[in-house]
Amino acid sequence: MLALLAQGASADGKFSIGDRVWTTADTNLNVREEPGTSSLQIDSLIKGSVGSIIEGPISQDGYNWWNIIYDVGTTGWSAEDWLQKSPADPQQPTDFAMWSENAIKWGENHTGSEDWWDEVNKQGYCLRFVANAFMQKYAEGQSVWNSPVEAAAALYRFDQEPGGWVNAPRGAIVIFDKEGKNNYGHVGIYLGAGRILHAHGTVQDTTVEDAMAYSDVGNYLGWSYPPEAWRQKTATTSQPVQTTEGTQEPSNTLDEATLTLYVHDGSASGSIIQGARVTGQDGSGTSFEQTTDSNGYVTITGYPGTWSFSVSAEGYETNSWDQEITDTCTKHAFLQKEQPVMRTNEYIDNSTAISCTPGSKRATCPSAYYCVDCNGKCIPPGADSGRGWSCDQGKWDYNPRSLADLGTYRGHGSTVTYDSDASMIIANVRYDKGVQLKSQNYNYYYSLFNLDRAYSHLTGLIGLDDRTATSSRNVTVTFSGDDVVLQNFELHTGDFPVDVDIDVGGVGKLTVGVSSQIYPLSVDLIYMDLT
Repeated sequence: MLALLAQGASADGKFSIGDRVWTTADTNLNVREEPGTSSLQIDSLIKGSVGSIIEGPISQDGYNWWNIIYDVGTTGWSAEDWLQKSPADPQQPTDFAMWSENAIKWGENHTGSEDWWDEVNKQGYCLRFVANAFMQKYAEGQSVWNSPVEAAAALYRFDQEPGGWVNAPRGAIVIFDKEGKNNYGHVGIYLGAGRILHAHGTVQDTTVEDAMAYSDVGNYLGWSYPPEAWRQKTATTSQPVQTTEGTQEPSNTLDEATLTLYVHDGSASGSIIQGARVTGQDGSGTSFEQTTDSNGYVTITGYPGTWSFSVSAEGYETNSWDQEITDTCTKHAFLQKEQPVMRTNEYIDNSTAISCTPGSKRATCPSAYYCVDCNGKCIPPGADSGRGWSCDQGKWDYNPRSLADLGTYRGHGSTVTYDSDASMIIANVRYDKGVQLKSQNYNYYYSLFNLDRAYSHLTGLIGLDDRTATSSRNVTVTFSGDDVVLQNFELHTGDFPVDVDIDVGGVGKLTVGVSSQIYPLSVDLIYMDLT
């Protein structure tokens, strides 16, 4: 009898073997090796941790104790006073797929940003970033909770077992805590396939394992749906929001913004362009399409956030960009006129041709069969003095044989180099003929080549230069002819170059666009012969 009392006695409890329970202590609930407050503590679990009862109850030290296998991987005894039967799984929020996709798009548009990092105090605001993404706007003090750990304690967390994030839907919020020792914790948006979008110093897309490898992130706690308090609300919405105290209060409303956008010729102060086509999406992902009137502007009403624009007009190059629109305002855009191919013998990296026609300078040459270049140098017959230019019996002939010969005439976000100047290396093999497109900080960049409908095929090789930042994420390169996609290529660091054989018959303008979440990035277009 004395031995039985020392070890604890059987008792009546409010649970049964096999019941699913969760912890309700506002502070972490202790898990002990044996029943009793003097037993060795083997873990301390955050509020909302779920497990299955395998033994009990045992009465000891004024409490009923239950032996529980917790989903997080811990097995031990916890006091009944801070346990309840686990509720049924919450339903997915209304329109969650669209809501979460808009949040992901907003977050990805801020990749690389340090807006959620306080360099002075060495403090990150990962929870604010996630809340801002779902709200589609940068806002302080509207995260509902002060930290991801507080959020974890307040939200229902699914699949708490190690690796349980693989069951999370795209757009779920994934929460972490450093073995119960990190008072702040960490949180990000799940992208699927084991990847997460989160703010850790900078906004970044990494695997969940890579995120957990940071010293201040640590253990996975489960995934949750975002709270309704983070949802964008229209001006007429009065849907109640569940607060951390469990009370109901009306949600904040989010007013629409009206944008007046003028389109100009050449610069923001240039003459207006009538009949320009303006398309894009507002901060909620709602599409719009309008045409500038006789006064050269359109008026668009939509929801605040990151807006995407594309403006085009006959005789002008299309201009596309993203911009934060937070309230009613007036903006100015401009278009550059299309330029014909400039047939010169030299180009520079910013795609502006040097104003020089071969042979424009006088020189005394050995015979009339020599050509004179821009510097007054004599070029022998048959010699190639520049990309696409050759000397033919004393007359210059322009006949581009590759994209490098042709040269770019317009681009965005990239530095372009050619042939041996590009110093292209793929899988430790150096190439001296081709075009290299390099970017330091753009997730999308492109270069345009004017084929002038003079060619039928483009052949060569394509790959990521060995000096590209190492990452397991693919890079997408898209070849488009006159805005129609011709072929996509998925490239990966360290792979051998892949073959390119594209039908470019009838193509006037060839666009090579690069999409990636990593930089610096160098894409090598090897040979790229035109026939």
